[in-house]
Amino acid sequence: MLPPAPRALGPPGRAEWRAQVSVLSGSRVLTVSDLLALEQLCAAAEELAGLRAWLHREHRRPAKTRDTDLLFRLHSAIDRKQTVAIKLESEFGLTPSSRSRVTAERSPGLKDKLKAFQQARRGRSA
Repeated sequence: MLPPAPRALGPPGRAEWRAQVSVLSGSRVLTVSDLLALEQLCAAAEELAGLRAWLHREHRRPAKTRDTDLLFRLHSAIDRKQTVAIKLESEFGLTPSSRSRVTAERSPGLKDKLKAFQQARRGRSA
């Protein structure tokens, strides 16, 4: 059973939660101890969505009424939040460079097919 999204997350964060939980549980990477980090990742994604929407609204304003200081602060906030999100994503193996470093635990009771095949071959050739 997939864990439900935390109540603190809004709609964008919950959508991110559902997407990430689906990917991470399918690859057997998600554990109970990862849920807080996953919540932080989803909260960062939600905040990024809000900051990007705000930036988009500011860019749509006429040039004479734009607050350039606000635009600079929005771009800086987006950059910082993206850095946080990328760091959290790499902890789960969700970035191309981190995919090879993250390993999933095997479910207990599953046999390693290659090992079984090799042992069977050794038994026949002995």
